Amino acid sequence: MGMLDTIFHWWLEEAVFVPGEIPSGLGPLDQLQYTWRWPRHTHIDPQKQASADETLFHNGLKSDEQYLLENGVDPEEHYESIARQQERRRALGLPLPGQRQLTAEMPNQQDEEKEPATDEA
Repeated sequence: MGMLDTIFHWWLEEAVFVPGEIPSGLGPLDQLQYTWRWPRHTHIDPQKQASADETLFHNGLKSDEQYLLENGVDPEEHYESIARQQERRRALGLPLPGQRQLTAEMPNQQDEEKEPATDEA
């Protein structure tokens, strides 16, 4: 067991005495499953890193969850926050982030559905 685990267990032993500090339903605390996650180091060129992340995502080599975890963000908290933000923006009549980019990248369905005219006369 590493030093962080030791400190965490010391904290856990004391935290059980503070009302509301430990969520209920975790089960036996001595069998608690946990993982340490650290944000990755920032790249010297954030634009290059963003481009690399986007390429990996669009090629199916990286998931939303992987990206978020690499950046020290809890996926569940992230999506709950996004849902709250979208709800507020809709209520205020504001555009949703990312919508302009999505519509610009989507092919024009009307152009695809049109068949070329043929002269059969």
